[in-house]
Amino acid sequence: MKIVIDTNVFISGIFFGGVPFDVLNTVISKKNEAYITPEIWDEYEDVIKRIATKYPSHMKQELVDSLFKLFKIIIPSSRFHCAAIQTMINSSHVLLMPNASISFQVMMIGFR
Repeated sequence: MKIVIDTNVFISGIFFGGVPFDVLNTVISKKNEAYITPEIWDEYEDVIKRIATKYPSHMKQELVDSLFKLFKIIIPSSRFHCAAIQTMINSSHVLLMPNASISFQVMMIGFR
């Protein structure tokens, strides 16, 4: 499956484990392919630096290095706005995006 990993999921998996780590592990094990834009890459690096100063012993640098080697960088052909909506089904949030040149399946990790 092709996925985009939200920064919060990426950071939580890198520093704290749990379900976010399981998502990252699907990329390491090549069950999923992770796609990012240069902007997402920059955001990951920025947040890693900030969180690493607070939790240096939690940092899994080898995992970060492995993931950065596996990420597929895409350059968007155009910019668009996304809208988050609240569904009537179990109050989950869904991100609506116009059809892009690469099709992604949605992987939801519940949040409220």
